[in-house]
Formats: sequence, C-alpha cells, structure tokens
Amino acid sequence: MKHSLRILSAVLSLLALGVAQGGEPQPPSWQQSLETPIHSHMRPEGDGKGGNTRYITLNITDELASLDGDKERYVYAINGRAFNGGEAIFLEEDEEVEIEVNNLSDTLNTSTTLHAHGIEQIGSVYNDGVPGVSQNVIKPGDTFIYRWRAQSQYGLYWLHSHFSGVYQDGQAVPLYIRPKIDRTNPFSVIAEDADGEEALKRHDQNPAIVMLTDYTQLNTWEQLDKAEEWQSELLCANSILINGRGRVNCATSENLLEWTDSNTTTAKGCIDRSLRPGNENITFDEELWYTCTPTDSPLHTFEFDYESGWGIAHFVSASSHWNYAVSIDEHELNFFAADGTYVKPVQADAFTIGIGERIGVAFKLHTPGEYVMRISAYNEPQVIGNFAVIRYGLGDDDDSVEYSDPSSEGDDGMPSLPLSEAYINYAGQPTSPSVRVLNDSVTALKQYAPSPIPLRGETPDVTLRYTLSNSNFLKWSLSEWGEEEYYASSNEYQEPPVLYDMESYMDDMSVSSYSNGSIVDVIITNGAEYGDRQPAHPIHKHFEHFHVLAAGQGNFTYRDIVEAEDNGVDVNWLDPPYRDTVMIPESTTEEASYLVFRFESVQPTASLLHCHIIMHNVAGMAYVLIATDEGGSPDLPEYYSVKALNDELDNVNSALS
Repeated sequence: MKHSLRILSAVLSLLALGVAQGGEPQPPSWQQSLETPIHSHMRPEGDGKGGNTRYITLNITDELASLDGDKERYVYAINGRAFNGGEAIFLEEDEEVEIEVNNLSDTLNTSTTLHAHGIEQIGSVYNDGVPGVSQNVIKPGDTFIYRWRAQSQYGLYWLHSHFSGVYQDGQAVPLYIRPKIDRTNPFSVIAEDADGEEALKRHDQNPAIVMLTDYTQLNTWEQLDKAEEWQSELLCANSILINGRGRVNCATSENLLEWTDSNTTTAKGCIDRSLRPGNENITFDEELWYTCTPTDSPLHTFEFDYESGWGIAHFVSASSHWNYAVSIDEHELNFFAADGTYVKPVQADAFTIGIGERIGVAFKLHTPGEYVMRISAYNEPQVIGNFAVIRYGLGDDDDSVEYSDPSSEGDDGMPSLPLSEAYINYAGQPTSPSVRVLNDSVTALKQYAPSPIPLRGETPDVTLRYTLSNSNFLKWSLSEWGEEEYYASSNEYQEPPVLYDMESYMDDMSVSSYSNGSIVDVIITNGAEYGDRQPAHPIHKHFEHFHVLAAGQGNFTYRDIVEAEDNGVDVNWLDPPYRDTVMIPESTTEEASYLVFRFESVQPTASLLHCHIIMHNVAGMAYVLIATDEGGSPDLPEYYSVKALNDELDNVNSALS
C-alpha cells in the first residue's frame, strides 16, 4: 500500500513542479514523458569541478553467438560484442565521465542497469546502478545516463549490470583508471633499478587487462527455470572465458580421478548431482552436466615489451559462480594492487581471486618466448580451466617456440600449449610443494600508503552483525535476524527506489540504518550454526571502501572488535587491507568463520551489501544499508529526480490504461 501512495505522491509532485516553476525550464510533462525519450529533453549536469569530461555510449543488444566455440545461444552485447570483447574502458584519475546506456534488448526483452563496481560515487550516489535501491530499471527501448567523477580513485574496476544475473551473459566490461603520474606507488620496492621503476610506472598507465568469467550453455533466465526443476544451481560451467572468449577443454577421466579422488565426477569435471540423496527422481540434462565436447577456439595471447624488462597485468573476476587460481609459468608474480589500491608488494607463484576482486601483478621478463597463463576454478565443485599465452621478445614470424602435442599424450580434449613449466595444474593445484600460492589476499595484501583508520583501536559508533546461511540451494540469506532474504526479483522493481524515499524504507526487512558520519563495523559470520557448512562467499560493499580488521575460523561471539581483541583475536590496526570486495572464509561442519571490516559513512545514501555469486545474490544474500542525515534522502539532481518520477508515471499510465 505504501508503495502505491509513493507513486501517487510522485504524480502530484511532478504536476505541482510544472506549475510552480513558472518561466524557468520545466521538466517534461506527464504526456511528453510518455511520448519522447527523456534523454532528448535533458542530461545530467556535471559536478562543476571542471576538467575534462569523457563521453561514452554503451548500446546493449541481444546477439546470437558462441563465446567458446560450442553451440550458439543468446548473449547481451555491449557495442556489438559480449563483454565488450574484453576491451577495457580507460579513464584518468579525477576525470569526470558521462556514460549513456541505451537498452536495445528486443529479443530477450530484458531490463538492465549499470553498476560501477568499486567506484565510491562521492557526490553522485544516484549513479550506483542498483535497481530498486538507487534507480529504476532501464527498460527495453529506454536510456539512462550516468555521470560521475573518478575522484581520487585509480586502478582496475569494472562496469556490470546489476539487474538479476544478466551480467554473466555479457553485460560486463573492465574499467581502468590511470593513476596520476605523481601518485605514491610501490614500484621502487619491486624494481631492481631506476629504469625498472620507470618501466613499471609507464606500464601501469596502459596495463594488460585480464577479465575472467565462467560461461554456460544457458542464459540467466534459462538457469533460473532449470534451478527450480533441479532444486540446484547450475554448478557446471561449459568453459572459462578470458576477455570474453574461451574454449571447451575436456580432461581425461584418469586425470579427473587423480585430481578429485572420486569416481563420481562427470566428463565436464562436475559433481554428479544425480547421486546425491533425494535427487533420484530429478533429471539432470546430459549436455549441461555430463557430456564434454572440446572446441578448438584460439587461445588469447598477451604481448609484452621485452626491452622494458617488465610486464604488468591487472586481473578482474567477473565470474558468476567460480573463484579462480591463476599463474604464469616460470614467472614470479609481484602483487602490487588490490581493488584499485596500491598494496605492499608480496611475491608468489600463483594466486586465487574471488568474484568481483581485482588484483594487479608485475613480473620480470627473462628469456624471450611464449609462456602459459593458467586459470582454473579453485576449491569449487568442478574441475575446469583455461589458458592464455604470454609472449615477448619474439618476431612476428618467429616459430621457434615448442608446443605440446595433446593427442600423443592421450589428452585430445586439451589445447596444444607452449612447453613452459607449470606452477599449477588444470585443477588449480600446486604442481610441487615448493610452489607458493597466495590464497588469502584479503589479509595478505595490505595498503602501501595506509589511509587513516577511523577510531583506531576504539569501539565504533555502530556495529552491524550479519550471518550467511541457506535453507536450500534456492534460498540464500545475509541476515541480521536469521530470517531475512532480499529477493532481487521483487525488490528490483520497488518504486520509488530506496534512495528517493529512504525514511519510509528504514523499518523494512533486510535494511540497516545509521547516521551519516558514523564509524561502522560490519561483523559477518559464515555458517549460522553447528553443521551449517558454507562455501567461501565473495562479499561486496557498494560506495565506501573498508578496512579489513580481522578474519578467521570460529564463532565471533564478542560484542565488538575491541572486546574480541581483548580476548585474543588478532586485529590489524597497523596496515589493514583496504578493499571493496572480500572473500569470507568457508565454514566447516564443526565451526563457522568470520570477517570484520570498518568504514566511515561519508555521505547520506542507500547502498547494497551482497554476495557476488550471482545465484546467491538473486536468491536473497543481500542487505540494504541506509546512511541518513536526519532521516531524509539526499538532494538529487533534476535529471535523476525527473527520470525516476517519469518512470513511475509511466507505470501509473500503464496501470490506468
């Protein structure tokens, strides 16, 4: 009822606005808004800070395509290519950007939005791109214009739809913000001399970008339908894409048995779910779960400047389900960035990356040649991987590199690869005990130039406590009271969005509120009770980045972080990681796990805290955080206010017709 009153109020407000403004430029009338796209009338204003503004247009279309050489299916293309072909959008630090999103989906007829993952949106909270929270959906045939500034932010981020789970179908693109040339960086710690330091600084202006995604034969809507039938998510990908392209690889049954120590693994490397108790009468589609047919799509090749002596690559996981293990054969990796922030350099041979996380690495170039980049699902219910080639110091026609012959090794389902020495195998496992794997980037990668920790060593103003759990494979919960489930399918259409009437939403389920300016600790426990085994969950907080103060195994029973430290919990007050996405450790049947982070609320807004596994987010594992100034919503620019009101008027008109 209260949402209907909001719509009626919006109608009256817009009509009143048209009368009150007299000779001033008026927003379009109700009838005009229904006849003409709003972007032909007005555009969002800039923030008035001057400097360059970059204009970008993203056209979202439906395309029938095969991204891994297997059968075609519908994907969403960005400017003609799913995932924009993996091509990143580049900005400059402190540059303002205007992104016009035209939703041209006509076959799948799908709504959308665009979220800038990791962008703090200082002064532009209405651009966060969460339907039902910061905006209405962009319906097919409609346009929405985002305008924000990369304010003191640099490094790798990504743009993706936040509507349902459709980013896994192609609506994602890397976003790289070039750091200011005088920004403090850790390259002098990594490089051996001044020339190396300068090379690293130069390469970090135009690095190799590696976007990783898992890919299935079903689109989001087909997966949701099948999940009901199977009583399970589709825990069986077809391939792993690197910058929007991939191939189907098929390991031998002997290798699968060796890597999994189980004879219940399908040819696709998946757990045979038909053998689980209670699934006897469920039919799991053969081609989706069992049959593996290799394809011969070409491997992606990354070229590096051999004369400079160094290479830099930034990785982002735009996956829907799987976390990954990554390595580059015969190259030690120097980790220097995480979630768009420089970190104290750490060395390892391989690393793991969770959904939504970004990690930057530098590596020394040595013998000219080609080397294998390996990507594998890590600690997941499927053995699956893919490969790319690192190349440097060779001429275009140089064919001196030796490649493997899988057919001679009885492994026809795998590609021919350069004969370089691997650190991890196809299952993501180290090839020897001496291989160093960085699999705890949440606590290991600490800020290089630490930002001040608010109320260091003290109790925060507000402590929020949440538990991650699930009642079945289709109901996932991030809850304060043990029962809330924030379903995207219904909340994405709530009108007006939370940001536009925050006060009326503050008592809703799955909503926490606090005063703007508060120092907030968030305590997340993974596993509600004894026996509730939970996977690791990649948790993303919109807007402000946060300091990770503590993480570990066990039940976090303390009142706050200070009491926990008094009782022996290891708390990092010195140089905690500064992130926007973190992996909450997996729990076991014997004990839960936990993670604690702290942030300072810097502007009134409505934001989202959620798991980035698509099916978990869609099925309830999310929470709305409201930061208020005296209970009211922030002032919203005319374009966004009128856009939201016009959308509501459009819906009222449809209801009355």
